[in-house]
Amino acid sequence: MTLWAAGVLFSSPMIRAQEMAGLVSDRYAGINRGLINPAAIFDSPNCVDISFLTGNFSIQNNYFYIPKGEFSFSDLFNMKDTYLAEPGQYFSERLDIARMNGYQHSRLQGPSFLLKYGSHAIGFVNGVRSVSSMQKIPGHLMNFNTQGLEYAPQLNIQYAENNPFAASTLGWAELGLSYATTVAGTQDNNWAVGITGRYLMGYHAMSLRSDKLVYEVDDDRNIHLARVNLEAMGSLPFDDATNQTGAAENYLKGSGFSFDLGVTFSENSTMALEVINLRPIPRAQAADYRYRLGFSVLDIGGLRMKENIRSFEFSEMSLTWPNAHWEDYDNLNQLLDTLESNLVSGEIIHRDGEPYWVGLPTAASLQFDYNLGSGFFAYAFWVQDLPLMRHRVARPSQLGIVPRYETRWFAFAMPVTFHDYRKPRLGFSMRLAFLTIGTEQPGGMLGVNELDGMDFYFSITWGKENCSRKNPYKSVNQAPCY
Repeated sequence: MTLWAAGVLFSSPMIRAQEMAGLVSDRYAGINRGLINPAAIFDSPNCVDISFLTGNFSIQNNYFYIPKGEFSFSDLFNMKDTYLAEPGQYFSERLDIARMNGYQHSRLQGPSFLLKYGSHAIGFVNGVRSVSSMQKIPGHLMNFNTQGLEYAPQLNIQYAENNPFAASTLGWAELGLSYATTVAGTQDNNWAVGITGRYLMGYHAMSLRSDKLVYEVDDDRNIHLARVNLEAMGSLPFDDATNQTGAAENYLKGSGFSFDLGVTFSENSTMALEVINLRPIPRAQAADYRYRLGFSVLDIGGLRMKENIRSFEFSEMSLTWPNAHWEDYDNLNQLLDTLESNLVSGEIIHRDGEPYWVGLPTAASLQFDYNLGSGFFAYAFWVQDLPLMRHRVARPSQLGIVPRYETRWFAFAMPVTFHDYRKPRLGFSMRLAFLTIGTEQPGGMLGVNELDGMDFYFSITWGKENCSRKNPYKSVNQAPCY
């Protein structure tokens, strides 16, 4: 079953991740600041901001990798030798890991805008996203998947997995509205709160979760399943019997909703700002701050899939699957028929056609931004995955520090992040006028280290800073939008 999940989830062995630390930390990112905290759109110096196009394509896993120096950018466009290669022909595997974790996140955000008036900020966002995750997949299952059932070091060993592991994928389009405002404050400090609500339209989903797995593979490729408790469900863009892509009218297979909630606190001590900037701070320059602290909960919600549904459950199942060969099966129906014909105990419960929910990659996030003066800032963030639903796509937990230099027309940042709290990555981000580009892990792409992930993000925006609005904390007209 893990093989089926992996084959559907990922068209290549590499898997993906998400945060765009260099972009969301930039004060001039406008509406894109709401991707990490919806209250942060109020803190942007821009009173009008339009994001024409923003994209994020990223990869991270701990099982597949390309050895140091063997990757070339031309490989990204070589389907035959890269994505369609057999295991071992292009990617290498870490056969000694205990658990495989992998994440995919792709986002393409269309035209979105931010408008601030006095103490209010409103925004509109739209785009398409695709998220996949594989969490705590046992290493021995991955080895059988890539090396084959004849993998000698693992034969005649009974493996017992009593802890859950899961694999999921979800793709959807979204339309959303954001709102942020101040709720309390003075000239020297203030609180802002924000919310983003989105309507979601799902175009594919799949989720597999194992709660109990005890099995053994013998010398003759017989798989002895002693105990299996597993659920799997999918709404995929092809027919189960023929593996043909579904009709265009069935492209949207579900709908749902999501929310982001956030709060920020800013300390705007005028005396402190004059010290660190070595210059007087004009009364109108409310965008300056000593530090800013934010907390948010992201992607609360899910999608209810109700079209082209395939769902089944293995309940206390045990059987012997003789001389198993994955290549003998043209589709999932044939595989399930074989398992049912060899069933010794337990049952396979079919729930085809029953709608189901898949949760979004919900996470809690804490952000801290400190003004070092003269355009230099130190930004730190923490993202923690929140398992709110049983069937869901997961988000990688991260810690990060982002030192940056920032002006209205230029910004440069060097994010240092710890993916899943373990893997260190050093990236960069640069904004020149309306264009931002960045990556959180260029080392593997440049041949500096092994390549087990990559990402790239960009944003094309336009913003206006001076709108002759009023500062919500003062009674006189000010130049900025606050």
